[in-house]
Amino acid sequence: MPQINLNENNIRLFECEMTLHDYMWFSSYDASSMSSTEAVIHNFALSYAVSRYDRGIVSNRGPTYERDLEQMDFYASPAKSIDYKKITLTYNALDTKTLRTDEYNSKKNTPKLGQKTMVTPMSKFEFYLYSWGEEPTGLIRIGKKRALARISWKEIEEPLAFYQEDSFEVNHLVSPLDVTGEFERYNMIRIPPFLLLKDVKMKEDWIIKDGSNIIHLPRRILAEVGDET
Repeated sequence: MPQINLNENNIRLFECEMTLHDYMWFSSYDASSMSSTEAVIHNFALSYAVSRYDRGIVSNRGPTYERDLEQMDFYASPAKSIDYKKITLTYNALDTKTLRTDEYNSKKNTPKLGQKTMVTPMSKFEFYLYSWGEEPTGLIRIGKKRALARISWKEIEEPLAFYQEDSFEVNHLVSPLDVTGEFERYNMIRIPPFLLLKDVKMKEDWIIKDGSNIIHLPRRILAEVGDET
């Protein structure tokens, strides 16, 4: 059975747990002035946060995920919640930059009520993190309001990837963009910028075994070691 030693290709693998130390908010779902945060974190957002990748000047209007990810030192799997709570905040959205709530050219006072549902501090998430040689940082900022979060991690020593032709299941979240094999079962989580999958069963793809855990090897990492099919 062909195997790929990730360490020999300067790729390290970490099992990570993240604890929020602030209220995390991003708009997973929104309607009018109400928005809600799903208790999962997209792998793109995590990769940006752990890599501390940000741009102060943007000349284009659309996202450049692929170009950005190529410059990062880390690539994460999506994070699933293992212990979390949510809270809903109702607020008045102000109409103008002068902090008034009356409509323009009108004598009516019309404050616009809105709601944000956020994930609370001390909520915990878990994910896998691939690194091009570096150890991950212990503190990151995540979400629209850059909530502080602490990461604890354990490195998986000598991670060996191999091709699994038969069916297998993974207990972590998967991005469909990272899959080269064939799906047999999954449940969708609709979250921007692209949906995620849970309860995944697939075949004909690359995996890493860590004890009883089966970790799916993302397409991006597979391409780095030159064995993408």
